[in-house]
Amino acid sequence: MENPDGNPLPSDMRDLQNTLLGRYQIQKLLGRGGMGEVYLAQDTMLKRAVALKRLRPDREHSQEESQRILREAQAASKLSNPRIAAVYDVLKHQGEVFLVMEYVDGTSLRDLLLDSPGNPLPLDRFFDIANQCVQAFDAAHTAGLVHQDIKPDNIMVMDSGQIKILDFGLAVKVSSEDDLRTLSTETFHERESGGTPSYMAPEAILGRTLDRRADIYSLGVTFYELLARERPFTKDSDVSLVDQVLHHDPIPLTKIREDIPEGLASVVQRMMAKDPEARYASARDMLKDLVAAEQGENLSTGAQRSMVQKESFWKSRTGAVVFALAGLILFTLWSR
Repeated sequence: MENPDGNPLPSDMRDLQNTLLGRYQIQKLLGRGGMGEVYLAQDTMLKRAVALKRLRPDREHSQEESQRILREAQAASKLSNPRIAAVYDVLKHQGEVFLVMEYVDGTSLRDLLLDSPGNPLPLDRFFDIANQCVQAFDAAHTAGLVHQDIKPDNIMVMDSGQIKILDFGLAVKVSSEDDLRTLSTETFHERESGGTPSYMAPEAILGRTLDRRADIYSLGVTFYELLARERPFTKDSDVSLVDQVLHHDPIPLTKIREDIPEGLASVVQRMMAKDPEARYASARDMLKDLVAAEQGENLSTGAQRSMVQKESFWKSRTGAVVFALAGLILFTLWSR
């Protein structure tokens, strides 16, 4: 069995279509990815559609891992926000783990990009989507949740125009503000983990401590792709991708689209700063500048200055890059 991208799934992941799992009647497969599969299912008791995420059985190594996933899902289930897909339940069946989540009937930002190639996203629509995304992450970060795998595939736009962030059921829960700013990379890499390479923050690639600013970076990459209709860093190879993320700046958005205001380009540039200290400290701070950019007002001092990286972030980077390349190659092989 293979994913659409050609990566094989474990041989024991049989198709569950038309299977009854507890009170959930599985109807059809919605998609496959590195973490496993997502099915559309019917809650036979509450008579509602749900999304059933089946985690790859080869990722479940221990009782401790299962308990961690349960704790994270419990934390996410307490997060009530209209822009974040709700987590309803966690099931264990024949040694496998399933997350029961809100089914979102809409279009992913990935499909939005694919459906109209060559046509730039109107700025008013971009600002609407972006503002909602930042508001959602402000709520999640305030609740102590760090997503860690933000990408266009995990952001849905409903027919009403409202957005929904998916996969917060696998977000990492931290217990305090200090923990939120110093999330260990061990926790990060225990998950699906390390996120999707093209959207990973430099500190994630380097194996350094992570916090909510890694989410802000990944959201910045997503915003860049929405506006430019291309990723800021292309993946000719794993080595090339790492080199671009760590050492090169993307083409300025104002050189790709003449209608993009300098203020908006500065906001996205700051979100994607290689040094996390140069990024926005919170989604709330970022939202203020995003609104200011939309209204043509002055941005905060941090967004106006150039994104100069602090020397301390890049000390001893040669050795770190070697480990990063090895880690990324292992991640790629592990996902197959």
